[in-house]
Amino acid sequence: MLGLLLAGAVLSLPAVRDIEEWSYDQRLRNRPYKEPLSDLVIVGIDADSLRRIDAPGYLLKPFFAEFLKAMTQARASSLFLDVILDVNVDTVVQNLVRERSQLLNVPLPPNFISDLGFELPFRQALLEAGRSGLKVVMEFHKEANGAVSGMHQLLSLIIPANQRGFTNLLTSPDGIIRRVNLSVPDPITGKRHPSVALAVA
Repeated sequence: MLGLLLAGAVLSLPAVRDIEEWSYDQRLRNRPYKEPLSDLVIVGIDADSLRRIDAPGYLLKPFFAEFLKAMTQARASSLFLDVILDVNVDTVVQNLVRERSQLLNVPLPPNFISDLGFELPFRQALLEAGRSGLKVVMEFHKEANGAVSGMHQLLSLIIPANQRGFTNLLTSPDGIIRRVNLSVPDPITGKRHPSVALAVA
């Protein structure tokens, strides 16, 4: 028992931890190169493209909807959206249109206002993807107090719990990311939330 305590004390020393992390880095650098999966595709939006668009993120949701439709038609097996979609402006837009129509005394069709907005095409594309069998994984961020942020409540009703993953990473004292938790417990329910890596797998 004393030996185990001494070993634990030694391993907790910063110098020993640094050696362990250095050896871990060397093992990763020296491991054989492995070809990436041939059926894995990464579609990125670079910072320059976003600057040229110069628009709030919610204006891009119809484009995400078109992308989802294309992936559904292409029969992709799974799709991870590395975009936090937490802003819902549809209610604001609908209320503004309703107020202006009443002010100008312009009657509108019953479904006009409810179908107005940026969220609807995206939600419809998510529902269609789910019906077709496409596994869509979306991310959220877990705060230090255990609260979950980064996903609108309505989207959380559409996306199953096992397809919602957290993006929190573990940073070593030297600022390098070497590890990530595969799941974390919910402080209220006790259920475990998967990481995006586990959700995609």
